[in-house]
Amino acid sequence: MSVSPSFRPAAPAAGRPRQRRVTDALLSAALAEFARHGLDGARIETIARTARTSKQAIYRRWPDKTTLFSAALDHAFAGSRPDPAQRLSAAADLDRFVRGRIEVLTATSLGPAFVQALASRPQVKAVLDGVEEDWRLTLRQMLVGTAFEAGMETRIDLVLGYVHRCLVAERRPSDVEIETAVHLVLGLMPPRRPPGCR
Repeated sequence: MSVSPSFRPAAPAAGRPRQRRVTDALLSAALAEFARHGLDGARIETIARTARTSKQAIYRRWPDKTTLFSAALDHAFAGSRPDPAQRLSAAADLDRFVRGRIEVLTATSLGPAFVQALASRPQVKAVLDGVEEDWRLTLRQMLVGTAFEAGMETRIDLVLGYVHRCLVAERRPSDVEIETAVHLVLGLMPPRRPPGCR
């Protein structure tokens, strides 16, 4: 993911693991606070209290809330990168990608923070643009050299649109729905299931 270095906190000095722990705690607390209240409603005091540190610890790392929000998103997305393509089956790779992205976006603070960021400032949107490009690269690697390479960018748009729709709808689809979506994106017939089986 190519995100501007200005979004990343300064690397902690060598031999100072406590500083890394504080930075990680601040980024986690910030993500949760921004997910609940958005950029404008988030309170630095709450983030510091949740991370069990001070406001000064935040301002030593990030000059303002927008930069902190960008860094929190970047940190969370970096920690939840998609697995690389296994290249055994495009359907299996896409299925794993969709399941992983939906899990990350619906089971953590990252999803609500992502929605908040969509309506946020351009600096924060730049982080999301970098994440999307990273996901697109992963999906291209899954599809290149397969029978599904034709129309690859449209297939990628469909996969990302499906993941985003699930996020915005705040609804986790069933395994059958994900499997069906993946097969449809690839132009395959979804597996038949006995009536009443989900």
